[in-house]
Amino acid sequence: MGELQLNSLVGIDGPRKKLTGIDSQRILRVLDEYIIKLELLSCLPPALEQIDRLSIDLGADLRLQLIHYRSLIQKAGLERLSDKTESQATEVMQSIIRGFYVNPSAMSNLKSKFYKDQSPSFNEYIKKLKEFRSVLLDRLVTSRQEEVNRNQSLKVLEERREALSIDLVSINKEVQKAVSKRDTDLGKKNANLKYLKAEMETLQRMHQEDVQLARDETKKQKEQYGSNHLQRKQKLSEQEISQTKKLNGNLIANRQSEAVLRERKERIEQEVDNWIQRYDSDLGEKQDRIDDLTEQLEERSSDLKELDQKLFVLEKEYLVVVEERQKERKKIEEKDKLLKLQTEAVTKLQYYWRRYRKLHPKRPKSKKAKGKGKGKKGTKK
Repeated sequence: MGELQLNSLVGIDGPRKKLTGIDSQRILRVLDEYIIKLELLSCLPPALEQIDRLSIDLGADLRLQLIHYRSLIQKAGLERLSDKTESQATEVMQSIIRGFYVNPSAMSNLKSKFYKDQSPSFNEYIKKLKEFRSVLLDRLVTSRQEEVNRNQSLKVLEERREALSIDLVSINKEVQKAVSKRDTDLGKKNANLKYLKAEMETLQRMHQEDVQLARDETKKQKEQYGSNHLQRKQKLSEQEISQTKKLNGNLIANRQSEAVLRERKERIEQEVDNWIQRYDSDLGEKQDRIDDLTEQLEERSSDLKELDQKLFVLEKEYLVVVEERQKERKKIEEKDKLLKLQTEAVTKLQYYWRRYRKLHPKRPKSKKAKGKGKGKKGTKK
């Protein structure tokens, strides 16, 4: 199945790009030459009118041939062409076409300048010829097997298209259902919006009524305040007079208290100055005392440093003496321990020896025993 699809796709896109048969190549070459000649001949009439401007683009040979052809055409317009003149014109045209084939740049320049000015019918005819050429090329380069593969692939594509169309129908049905459901939901929402809009209008009307009621009450209160304004003004004027009298009395009392406070302030400032002077004098004396004490402290500090140095030296000597005494004490203690051990050992030896002597007293030997001993010794000899 995969090979079939691959071959079918190759058949659609173009199985071969080159023609292998000579006949096919000749057919296509004839059609190409026909299209080129048509395009070239369509550009010649305007080129003959402007032949003097094209001397650089065409070259000397083509220019002379075109001038010759133009003279023949002009002559044909005045009188009937003879067979000889017609054959000459044909030969000149063929030589012109061969000259353009030999000089492709001249042909391209001529097309670029005059081909765009052709009539729509001629352009359509050239377009149809080129389409016919592509179809012919496709038929010539496509083999029988490739044609079969192409038909099979087209059949597969058609089946896929039908399947997709069926799926599209089902999708359209689902879309219609979704749209109908959406319309239903929108209808419900619109109904809710209408209800809410009516409620909003009711609330706005109630709000306007409340605002109007508040305005009426405010107006009544304003009128009531206007009637009581005169009474309040009279009371306030009486209060102003009494407060003014009270203020004047307070001003007199405050001025008297201010005078007393100023005197007190001056007295306090004088006392402060006295205290400052006394503080300065006391501070000078104490500063002198501090300087004396500082000198004494420095002297005693120097003495203390000397004493510390001496003490450090004495401490070293003391440590040496103490160390020697400890060594001597250790030696004496070791000697005492050794003497004590020796004394204890001697005492124990004496004790054990005495006990032994006490438990095993020494017995005297008999004479008989001695004689026997001697006789034995003699016999032994």
